[in-house]
Amino acid sequence: MAVTPQKQTQSNMNPDKLSKALKAELDCFLECTNTSRLSRNLRFLLFGYLKRHQHGFPTFHNALLEDLEFLFFFLDKANKEQRKRKRAKKATSTQTASIDNSDQV
Repeated sequence: MAVTPQKQTQSNMNPDKLSKALKAELDCFLECTNTSRLSRNLRFLLFGYLKRHQHGFPTFHNALLEDLEFLFFFLDKANKEQRKRKRAKKATSTQTASIDNSDQV
């Protein structure tokens, strides 16, 4: 039975099990990377490769596809988090601006 990306993520990516250094690197990666663009580019690269090499796949391709599926799942989740943070930041700055403007009245 195959493990779905969500089950894999829930079982292996417990944030409490990550070292502080790895958490810092992951935070930096998520802050500095456009996860939507990265995911799109990796998918483009993967499918371009698959189109050109339809016959004679290397023996590791099943594991590669499974690993990339997990990576894409993670990048999709990271992208959702990035959009939430941007909306929250924008909402906070909008609220702050409206409070500042009301103080001037």
